[in-house]
Amino acid sequence: QVRGGSDGERFRPEPARSERLRSSWGIPADRPFLLTVRRLEPRMGLEELLRACRLLLDRGRSFTLGIAGSGMLAQRLRTLSAQLELESCVRFFGRVAEDDLPALYGAADLFVLPTVAYEGFGMPTIEALGCGTPVVGTPVAAPPPKPFFTAPPAAPASTISRLRCTGALISHAAAGVDDVPAVSFTIGEAFRTR
Repeated sequence: QVRGGSDGERFRPEPARSERLRSSWGIPADRPFLLTVRRLEPRMGLEELLRACRLLLDRGRSFTLGIAGSGMLAQRLRTLSAQLELESCVRFFGRVAEDDLPALYGAADLFVLPTVAYEGFGMPTIEALGCGTPVVGTPVAAPPPKPFFTAPPAAPASTISRLRCTGALISHAAAGVDDVPAVSFTIGEAFRTR
C-alpha cells in the first residue's frame, strides 16, 4: 500500500456484497444509483449537485442519488432537497462506517465528485474506481486519473448535460441502461491494473 493511496484489497469489486448492501439500505434496483461521498461543506459542490438533480428529474430521468458524509451543511442540504422536491430520489446516509464504504461504492452505478473549489487528490475517486464504479466530476482537483469524465464546476445544467452525454457510459448511467454494471466493472478493473 502506498501512503495516501487506496487499499486495493479493501476497495475492489465485490458484486454480491454490494448487491446485499443496496437491498438492505433500500436503494431501488430499478433505476441508476448515483453516489457521492463528501464532507458536507460549501466547497464540495453539493448544493449544485442537488440543483442538477432537479434538472435531471425535470428532463424525465429516474435515479437515486446517495449523499454520504457529515458536516456543516447537513441541514441546509436536507432543506434544499425538500425545497427542490427531491425527497423521492435523494437519500442522505450520514457518515458511513469504513467497513461499508467499499460495498457502497460498488453498489453505485456512477460516482459523482461535484467539487467547486480546493479539491486535493480526491481519495473517493480512487476508491470508487477501485470498486469498479465509473466517476464523473468537475475539473477542480489535481489532474484526475483516467477513466474520469469531467463537467464544469458550479454549473448544474452543464453538469447534467455531462451526466447525459459524456460518452456512452455516462449517458447509459443516466438513462438506466442495463449494461452499466458490466461496463463499470471493466473500467474499474482497468484502473486497478494500472
